[in-house]
Amino acid sequence: MENEKQKKVNYDEILKESLEFGSKFQGKGTTMKFLEIKDEKELDKWALALIDDKGTIYQAGDTEHRFSMQSVSKVLTFLILLENKSLDEITQTIDIKPTALPYNSIVDLELGKRKPRNPMVSIGAIATIALLYEIYKENTFEVILNHLKNITGNSKLYYSEEILVPEMAGAYSNISGIHLMIQAGTLSKDTKIKEVIEIYYKCCTIMVNTIELAQFSHLLSNDGYHIVKKKQLYTPENVQILRSVMAHSGMYNHSGEFAASVGLPAKSGVGGGVLACTKCKLGIAAFSPRLDEAGNSIVAVKSLEYLSKKLNLSIY
Repeated sequence: MENEKQKKVNYDEILKESLEFGSKFQGKGTTMKFLEIKDEKELDKWALALIDDKGTIYQAGDTEHRFSMQSVSKVLTFLILLENKSLDEITQTIDIKPTALPYNSIVDLELGKRKPRNPMVSIGAIATIALLYEIYKENTFEVILNHLKNITGNSKLYYSEEILVPEMAGAYSNISGIHLMIQAGTLSKDTKIKEVIEIYYKCCTIMVNTIELAQFSHLLSNDGYHIVKKKQLYTPENVQILRSVMAHSGMYNHSGEFAASVGLPAKSGVGGGVLACTKCKLGIAAFSPRLDEAGNSIVAVKSLEYLSKKLNLSIY
């Protein structure tokens, strides 16, 4: 019955309406300094993409425009970790609890808590990379990038050296955080700090477009099944765990507000991208570079809010 309803939906029209609604908030917010957006026209780009249950792609706006994944990459790295370790093993190092603190905070560690709150905050994602490095060693980043290439079908995906350099230059807080985790015994004293930090930032600077994020979302909305490859790429149980973490922690300390207004498991990045999962096998992603105080794209979130309500997508 659900599929019959979806066939009758004019996704092109709804995406256009959603972007028009989101565009009312265009011009509000700021961008991260390290992104060094030189052309003012870049600030006015926005995009929305949806992939239906048959794999058909619908799009509106600047969907071919590339931007850095930033924290959206944490979804991928945690998924790969779940495929390699049990949740019980992972939670010895990383909790899966919500946080009211900013995404880049290490206050919990400074106050003596030995584990990051969840894998969706910066220090939690760094711990994820540290655990992956124990498995894949110097091949860790290549493994991560290859996963994304396989999901999107784009063998030419790359990271941006131009964005990587200034991000690495300002990594003091994250470097402090990894030292605190080693000191607390959360991470091994043999942890390769330099390598782990570099891999973390390389993941953040992988350049994608909105359609590729929607392809990733589609995979997650289908419990790890890739509709184009007709293959189960990831364990359904692991994808379900991942979506639950996204639901309570994916939008930083605005995750509660997002749950109330949009009602979807999602992950944002300060590059302006937002990936959102659905219960009806739709893949959805949005992009716009200007951010609110929590680091979420204002136009993207508002567009998703309209889209979710129009299609009755909320999981709650």
